[in-house]
Amino acid sequence: MKKKLSIVLGIVAALVILFGFKKTSMAASYKAQLILDSYTVAEDYKLGEDTTVSIVFKNTDPSYFIRNVLVNCSSSDNTVIPVEGKSNQFFVDSIKPGETVTLDIPIVITHSDNGYATMTFNVEYMSDESRWSASSYIVFPVAEEGSSLVLKNVNVPAEVNKNSNTLISTYFLNSSDKDMFNTEFVIKGEIAGGEKSAALGTVSSKRNTYGEVYVSFDTEGKRNITLSIRYEDANGETHEEEIGQYALNVKDNSVSISVPTTSVSTEDTSVSSADNSNAVIGNLSIATLLLIASGVIVLIIVVVVIINVTRKRK
Repeated sequence: MKKKLSIVLGIVAALVILFGFKKTSMAASYKAQLILDSYTVAEDYKLGEDTTVSIVFKNTDPSYFIRNVLVNCSSSDNTVIPVEGKSNQFFVDSIKPGETVTLDIPIVITHSDNGYATMTFNVEYMSDESRWSASSYIVFPVAEEGSSLVLKNVNVPAEVNKNSNTLISTYFLNSSDKDMFNTEFVIKGEIAGGEKSAALGTVSSKRNTYGEVYVSFDTEGKRNITLSIRYEDANGETHEEEIGQYALNVKDNSVSISVPTTSVSTEDTSVSSADNSNAVIGNLSIATLLLIASGVIVLIIVVVVIINVTRKRK
């Protein structure tokens, strides 16, 4: 009986170990991956206007379905909010292996951070009977209200060398329905020689344009500059739209090298070989040292002679 009981317990233990490890292994190996694959957003929207962001999520797993997908949209300081009457949460029943799903999210941009807005997506979903979560975000440019410009990129170095040419550039979109004539990329502020600009010519409606200017700084420390785009409209009226204000740290790159000078005595310190009796070692002349040495030798000879005479008498 004990033998049969031991066999049964052994079989049960083996089954527990077998199925327990198999389940853990499958859960680790078959977690479906849900990613934010791509997104699209209109290029010419402005602050306070309704727009739509299209988000594409993809199930990258080749075998497992993703189910019960809950997408929660948010942004810091309420930069991006849902259109009035709409929710910031979206639900997807399932996504097949390797397939995508697109969510069209109506939003309003309340304000921007230096011409950009950030939108965060927190996602929860079911995969292989387990609940998973992930998060991602997108950053997109936004035009200030009443502005014709959508800032795409600005290159302003944080630290520059004094009296050296520094490249500052911008890339922007003319989001208006009208062309910009005699356009200039302008830099003002604490720069050597005053205002600098680069002619960009005519910037057509809905066109992206690149501009660059070389500037230099002749004083060290923190220096402030302002970037803007100046242009004329069809009536010849001049407009100037600010891109932004920036601070640069100007450092002195010159190297001061100190060369030590060596003092060389012009005094003749040589000693004549013909007359070296006046040469001095320490505080004694050579002649004095020779006299002392001779006296010591004579004293030693006298002592030796006295010792020999004394021995012979004995």
